Amino acid sequence: MMRLRIVRFSQPVEGGIIKVPVEGTTRSGFDFDIDKLYMMKYQYMVEEGKFSKQERNDIWDAFFSTERGKTIKEAIDDYRRSGKKNEEKIKYTQDHQKGLISDKEYKELVEKLEKEEVSFEDAWNAVTEKLHINLSIKDAFEEGRRKVGYEVREEITSKYDVSKSPLENSVAARNNMLVSIIMARQEDPDTFDMRQTPGGFVNLSRSASFMRVLKSGDKEVKEALEGKGEKTLDQLIKENERPEYDYSDPWTMIIYNQ
Repeated sequence: MMRLRIVRFSQPVEGGIIKVPVEGTTRSGFDFDIDKLYMMKYQYMVEEGKFSKQERNDIWDAFFSTERGKTIKEAIDDYRRSGKKNEEKIKYTQDHQKGLISDKEYKELVEKLEKEEVSFEDAWNAVTEKLHINLSIKDAFEEGRRKVGYEVREEITSKYDVSKSPLENSVAARNNMLVSIIMARQEDPDTFDMRQTPGGFVNLSRSASFMRVLKSGDKEVKEALEGKGEKTLDQLIKENERPEYDYSDPWTMIIYNQ
């Protein structure tokens, strides 16, 4: 079992194949015959609507790069720094002088005002009205989207609701939960070593090398077993291990099947 991330796509002439890392031989026990492999991925729907955070930043950067956008952005920055706070503070001061609010209420309102951050929407509405620019946030965003060339889209992934029973969750939500559980299991350090040697192929390879050395009946082997030789048994096994072949090379199959 492997977690895969797509890094690039092959040419269409190569057909419906997937090229996996060479580590797949160790991780998943690929043995170079024709096996069935199954792929699991999160289920999601694509609908019109939202963009990623980075895409939204790109869209607003595109809009604010226009002459009108630059004017609005400068005004918004100034307004968010002091504009609204000054306007409301003047109002509170006038109400306080008229006796409409007490000294304590006035102090609390001013302190709260200093801590508040003006929202982008409030600043936009105030600035565009003051500049006599009839442009909504939605229309400005659409203008930036067209300028940067992004398509309208939204990814919706079905998430499992643990407060509901399995049957109350959708099939997509249950499948996505299963994928999450499998991925979490693969991150378990207690089973890491077992996942690196599926089927015990690494141990079998060493056993095969050991048998080849014993079968040879060389004098060096006998001396190594008796502990009298210049080389240890491990050294002899290592010398008799098969070379590392490139499994993507057709000649490898020819060598293995001679």
